[in-house]
Amino acid sequence: MPSQYGNIFSYDIEAISLKNLNDTELEKLKENENITDYNKIMTQSLTAQKNDITVDETYLMVFENSDVDNFIKIKNPKNSKKISINDGVIITNKLAELLDVEIGDEIEIINSENKKIKITIDNICENYMYHYIYMSKDIYEKTSGEEATFNAVLINTIYDDEESQKKVAEEVLKDNVFSQAIVTKTTANLMNEIMSNLNYVVVVLIVSAGILAFSVLYNLSNVNISERIRELATIKVLGFYDREVHNYVEKESIILTVIGIFIGLIFGYFLSFAIIETCELDIMVIPVDFSINCYVYSVIITVIFTIIISIFSYFNLKKINMIESLKSIE
Repeated sequence: MPSQYGNIFSYDIEAISLKNLNDTELEKLKENENITDYNKIMTQSLTAQKNDITVDETYLMVFENSDVDNFIKIKNPKNSKKISINDGVIITNKLAELLDVEIGDEIEIINSENKKIKITIDNICENYMYHYIYMSKDIYEKTSGEEATFNAVLINTIYDDEESQKKVAEEVLKDNVFSQAIVTKTTANLMNEIMSNLNYVVVVLIVSAGILAFSVLYNLSNVNISERIRELATIKVLGFYDREVHNYVEKESIILTVIGIFIGLIFGYFLSFAIIETCELDIMVIPVDFSINCYVYSVIITVIFTIIISIFSYFNLKKINMIESLKSIE
């Protein structure tokens, strides 16, 4: 959420009107001392289509002023290089993935009036929530063959906190020019609450993995002891102390655990990509960013389980009856 609402969407308020806006109606925005700047946009919900692939809930944003960096940071998803709105038609990365298109390909957009417009993709930009198509006023008019009509405004305020921005939004709505004013921080907080439910999924995965690891290590230890009980009993008869017998067995377990940790970290890295891809909805991109703590915690948890199993196995080895050695074949 911080990547979408902050790093990409940097405007504070989106005010939407049910009619086309003119400069006279926006005079009070200029006079409002709590508003630093604004940018008129044309926004509407579309359907994007390529061959038989259709993506609904795609949002078109056409900017009157090409200086959009203070409102939306349009960047290349691979190198974070800034993309200018004047460079052509820009679509977001998830939309490009769903439509299976690249730069230079042509797609169709269909508005609520079922009017179809063919557009050529000039750039693909970074985005994490929903699907957007960005154009400048001139590019839209050239592409669609019709004049752009603006029905919304992106607003920046002097405030950083949500409550103050909500008060500015209320002021904007007083003149009855706008029907709705959406505060970006409010949307971000709402989305954070929804996304926080994924934490429960993460906890279930970690606990399940922990139980599996513990079970596997415990069973391997028991099987190792039970299959070698005569050998171990003979060693005890020969005068080895319990601790020496335990060290004899546990050296193998430690070596296997170390090998398992390295293999697990390598395969776990790729497995995490697969899990995250499964969790992703069509309207979102979950960025994959592994910190060093992910690897450290995985190793620590595995080592702790190995130590616990080692303690159990020590007491199991103490229970071995040395008379068992007499049953071994000469």
